[in-house]
Amino acid sequence: MTVNLINELATFRKDDHYHPEVDISKILNRYYPKSVAGLVQGMSDTIAAFYGILLHHARNLGGAGMPDALSRSLMYALGKEKATGVSAMYPDLERNARGIGEVAIAVIFMASPEYNFSISRYSAEEVTFVLGGQDRYHRAARQLGLSNLLQWPVVLPFMEAICDVIAPEWTISCNEASINNGSECNYAFRIHLRTEIHPLPDIQPGMRPPFYRPPDTKLKAAGKYIEIETASIKEFSGNHFADLLQICISGIAWNTNRLCPAEEDQYMLGSKLRVFRTGAFLTDTRCRVVIENMTIDKRRHSSFIRLFGENGEMIYFAEFDYQMWGKQVFCRKFAALRDTAAITADRNILLPVPVRINFDDPFRYEAIIPAVDKSLCQGHFDGYPVVPALLLFKILCIESEKWIQDIVAPAADKNPVLDSIAIFPQQMMQAGVFYRVTVTVHQASAQLFKFVNTVTGIEAPETVLLCVEFDWEI
Repeated sequence: MTVNLINELATFRKDDHYHPEVDISKILNRYYPKSVAGLVQGMSDTIAAFYGILLHHARNLGGAGMPDALSRSLMYALGKEKATGVSAMYPDLERNARGIGEVAIAVIFMASPEYNFSISRYSAEEVTFVLGGQDRYHRAARQLGLSNLLQWPVVLPFMEAICDVIAPEWTISCNEASINNGSECNYAFRIHLRTEIHPLPDIQPGMRPPFYRPPDTKLKAAGKYIEIETASIKEFSGNHFADLLQICISGIAWNTNRLCPAEEDQYMLGSKLRVFRTGAFLTDTRCRVVIENMTIDKRRHSSFIRLFGENGEMIYFAEFDYQMWGKQVFCRKFAALRDTAAITADRNILLPVPVRINFDDPFRYEAIIPAVDKSLCQGHFDGYPVVPALLLFKILCIESEKWIQDIVAPAADKNPVLDSIAIFPQQMMQAGVFYRVTVTVHQASAQLFKFVNTVTGIEAPETVLLCVEFDWEI
């Protein structure tokens, strides 16, 4: 079979030239695949290895959250490219669930030989199928110890991109996903119409304005996902990125209440927020946010935020871990913070500006954060005037922008972009109280600066209340 295969593929090798000492027959007999199946399997193994090695280096460079962010961005971009090619080649393709299913089958036939299909429904309105066989991506990730860092199936963003190109009114969801240690998979997919719904103003009583901030546009919900259309990215540049995160977390709160309705008010307490920039963008790029909610147990939840540009490329990926506390438990747990005094809203009150108290070394200094007025926290947790971590992130962002102006770019001709963010709340922080922040700045390159902010109490500097890290690319 090797000879026949060599002859069939001769067109690719017709321009090769070998030194007289090269025994090409020996090399071909030793290394050339014995069959078409062997050739295809070898190519599949190479793709899987490339995928695994790429994610391995992503983890080393960007931490534990980067492999999944890169994988999702890569899969979406690949799915979009494949679907665009098929759509251009066959303009009469059905623009419905069946058309999406046809493209999904075609691209997997062409590039993923280890998957197999079991299609149970195939209509214009709905397609359901199970993808089984060997998951080469899981095999590669497992061999490199990355499988626990990825959300399976990793091909879901690939399928989502096909939907967005072929028939944007349709979406795809994975209703069941199982995979064993041998990378044998069983993924149940459903292609169906999107559902549009409006946010209800009081659906998350524990996150009312200003920190429960649903978008003005419609929300699209499908399964555990919601989609939000937002404004141009320039509306959220610099420290205003906190406003975008506020909208996203409000969407998560809304979606959690939709998926896990409770009999009493629920209060969202963030445990960890990590954000990674995964793509480039222009200042006038309009954004689309896709949020995926995951339930870990009755109280603990995790959500993934993907920010896409106009052309479907992923710009940012975020992971938000949080807990949902019922009103009774919350009130009992934080009774010491209860304050029923009336708060007068005043739009003229500004965010406090950190006061540097030790700036001999600008790369490691301390500052005092003046008391945050209770009116700025109004509506976060009514009757419990605590400072939201997002508000402190914004305050620290403004301080870092001032640092960049003072130390790096006095001419104010730079436009820094947030490259990554990590927020780790440790304790509730009361409003109306002064805090101390220790700022350490690491210069990774001429353009990249990491700010590490450790917030403590004035009287108890050994007790860490909040850790905030973010990278600016200038």
